[in-house]
Amino acid sequence: MLDGDDFRAYYQQVGKDAVEAELKFANQRGYSLSDAVLDYLEDKATGVQEYRGVGGNENLSPLHPHTRINPI
Repeated sequence: MLDGDDFRAYYQQVGKDAVEAELKFANQRGYSLSDAVLDYLEDKATGVQEYRGVGGNENLSPLHPHTRINPI
């Protein structure tokens, strides 16, 4: 799993939908998540409107209340 600047660059390159699909895949298979990914998920879970790691241009919606760690 990508961390730090690598995760942020990847997010900017492929976008929210692709990142979340890959996080769902990783979570279903029990892969560990990097600190940058955990920060991203925390921002979504708390309803932060902008992903702090990408310069503030990506709008986010909160997680479904029954989602454990999977953003989709």
